[in-house]
Amino acid sequence: AIQNVSSDRSIQIFPVPASNSVTLQLPGNWNAAPVITIENVLGEIVSPLNTDIEKNQVHINIQNLASGLYLVKCSINAELMTGVFMKE
Repeated sequence: AIQNVSSDRSIQIFPVPASNSVTLQLPGNWNAAPVITIENVLGEIVSPLNTDIEKNQVHINIQNLASGLYLVKCSINAELMTGVFMKE
């Protein structure tokens, strides 16, 4: 279960807007794999998405997503962080 919701540690997402892929820059150091979910504006989870994790960055292929706004939720070590990106 998620215990903390942190507002001061947000996910940086680039490029914005994006067409093929986005990169999530995660704050701080962590020793566990992040659990990432992406939701459309209706709150529906869109998956599966191909992710590539290296250090504090997560690269996500978004080619198959429809154009629009998406909410990214990332849970690491029981801490929840969020971000938003736009798919062209």
